Amino acid sequence: MTGSNALKADPKLYAILALAGVGVLSSTLVSPALPGMASTFDLTEARVGMVMTAFFLTAVVAIPTVGAVTDIWGRRTVFLWSLLVYGAAGVLIGFVDTFAVILLLRAVQGCAFPGLLPMAITLIGDLYDGATATTAQGYLTSITGLGGIVSPLAAGVLVDVSWRLPFLLYGITFVAFVMCYFWLPEPDSSPDPGSSKGVSAGSKSDASPNPEAGTLENPGTGTPGNPDTLPLGDTPAPAVSSRIGTMVREVWNALTREAGIVIFGVIVLFFVRYALFTFIPLYAVTVLGTSELIGGVAVAVLGIGRFVAAPYAGWLATRISRPTILVSSLLCFGAGTWALLLTTDTWAVIAILGLTSMGDGLFDPVANDIVTMSAPADVRGRIVSVLEVGKTGAISVSPVAFGFLLSVSSYAMLFLTGGALMAVTAVIVGIVLFDG
Repeated sequence: MTGSNALKADPKLYAILALAGVGVLSSTLVSPALPGMASTFDLTEARVGMVMTAFFLTAVVAIPTVGAVTDIWGRRTVFLWSLLVYGAAGVLIGFVDTFAVILLLRAVQGCAFPGLLPMAITLIGDLYDGATATTAQGYLTSITGLGGIVSPLAAGVLVDVSWRLPFLLYGITFVAFVMCYFWLPEPDSSPDPGSSKGVSAGSKSDASPNPEAGTLENPGTGTPGNPDTLPLGDTPAPAVSSRIGTMVREVWNALTREAGIVIFGVIVLFFVRYALFTFIPLYAVTVLGTSELIGGVAVAVLGIGRFVAAPYAGWLATRISRPTILVSSLLCFGAGTWALLLTTDTWAVIAILGLTSMGDGLFDPVANDIVTMSAPADVRGRIVSVLEVGKTGAISVSPVAFGFLLSVSSYAMLFLTGGALMAVTAVIVGIVLFDG
């Protein structure tokens, strides 16, 4: 309890949560606006899904670059500039009249995204250890869940006036900027960006990492990178490609078997989850015959599990095994996706989405904790970038893939396919983790 109270009193945690909270707005503010945007620009479901794809496809490219940069020069400069660019581009979307410009601004936001939610996950790994880190990851997942509840509800109200209004809510990013500027110095355990910035008690020390790979139940160790390699800025130009190759090998050596299969599970979960995020508002309007506001409510309910269940992930991980939590969570999400086939009653669908979200709420913090704590600080940014590239790649492909599926079939096929993918993934993850 003392550790939990100390964590709640740490202003760095609240700055990290603000960083993560604005990152989740990348999709939750946008999806309720898609029906109105599709009507305004006369777009098909597949084309309007490009609003999501433009963001996350760009983020896929940006994440590895930002992960490497933060491991070399530190975290603070990256997350401060990312907040400014992300917020400005988001607000501007509400003022443009061309769909192509909307896609361009979403791509700009995607370039800034790696400095937000992925950075928040990395910073928790930098600043906290053990059960405290798992609890902090639970709070992070919870705040993204809260954002996933509140922001689509607000967007659902605003889109009844105009689809443009929800984008003005990206202005909250500038509040997060102020919090991070004053409360979040460069972590001691991240690479020295050129100036020493201390952090308060409770942060990790600069102890040398254990060279042995970590395990699921004790994920605090990993294979360290080569201490003799120079940062890119100090490396002669002919040696840059060699240095990049070395950095890639460091990541490969640090990535444990358990972390790898967990990343696979995350990719499939996000692939199915963002199909629901993107198309549930359209499903509510076109199939269930409800308003855009109810479509926003449906998206909001998908965040309930993250808000309600995620804070208890650390407590639960001390009582049952991590593999059990992960496999059960995947099965819960898959069963909920299948259950959408059973009814077209609006409130029954919303209740099913709420229960489905519980699987996501428990899976995410445990998965984040395993991946972040499986490697030492000098490669942690790049390890997290592998996780985030997987997530973001799945998110960017999901609207296109399921949009095509809808164009040749129906929403029933979307739910059937999504549930099947989750069930197969649960089996594969379970075989690897329980065998390990």
